[in-house]
Amino acid sequence: MRKLIIAITTILYALSIQAQPDLIPYRKGDQWGYCDKDKKILIQPRFEEVNFFTSIYGNMAAKVKRDGKYGLISEAGKELLPFKYNEVVSLAPGLVKVKIGDKWRLMHNKHRVKSSKYDDIQLIGSQYLVVKKNKKAGITDLNGKRLISPKFDSFETTRLVKYLLARKNGKVGLVNLQRKKVMIPAIYDRIGVITDNKYIVKHGNKYGLANAKHKLKLQDV
Repeated sequence: MRKLIIAITTILYALSIQAQPDLIPYRKGDQWGYCDKDKKILIQPRFEEVNFFTSIYGNMAAKVKRDGKYGLISEAGKELLPFKYNEVVSLAPGLVKVKIGDKWRLMHNKHRVKSSKYDDIQLIGSQYLVVKKNKKAGITDLNGKRLISPKFDSFETTRLVKYLLARKNGKVGLVNLQRKKVMIPAIYDRIGVITDNKYIVKHGNKYGLANAKHKLKLQDV
């Protein structure tokens, strides 16, 4: 038993050593930089705020603040994203949203993306973005290409990735992201996706089955 305890303790200690980050936030006065576990300075303190390095913008990078603005730096201290943003948030591999003033736009580390200025941008599922403009929500792909114009209040995922529930004025509809169109208008109280071409809808106290062409027959419950 004693040997087992010693072995477990040794393994846990080794794992804790391995888990320690190579670059650790280090403060000198009111400036921040990075050091190693032995407190050897690796990136000189010159930032107002720093964060741990993580996979962001297609690199191992850290969000740091200088002169009141955020940017990204590499583990070598090289600037990856300029210090001109009010906020930087990771959305997907290589993709971030950046805030200038009160508006957000998309940035990708490998290629240019089409991006208008939005009130907000959120990832939905793993392949699409909900973008908001003038309090209305639309959908784009990860390259910023518009699929559904901003005219709904919100979206929700369904059991099938290509369909989203679209809510507007207290009602719900259904959009097909592959076809880039509204399949069922937002006039129902509830919609459930059964199969790729069959949906159950509720309107008041009536239920019915609808297909992709929005043909249905409602019946009392």
